[in-house]
Amino acid sequence: MKHSPGPWSIDPEGLHETRIQDANGEVIASVYNNYHSERNESLIAAAPELLAALDAAQNQLVLLACEDWTRTLSADRLESLGVTIKVARAAIAKARGTKWN
Repeated sequence: MKHSPGPWSIDPEGLHETRIQDANGEVIASVYNNYHSERNESLIAAAPELLAALDAAQNQLVLLACEDWTRTLSADRLESLGVTIKVARAAIAKARGTKWN
């Protein structure tokens, strides 16, 4: 599943709502103005960049986990690294509308 092209931007023109637009200017989301709307708008608009950054970080963590230096890490640290990779993979799958086990 592919999302609308980024970057996404905030279009604050609405009276009661703010629109989030993709790179082509298409409205992809509307956020109704309330106490949290400004933070929600920023989070939604940053979604493509956040997904790309998490995907890249997850790939680097997997590479690090496969390197020989992991032999020097404690079992707790290795377990923590594995859990972090699983959490990242689950979040990426959720963002892409797929399942990861």
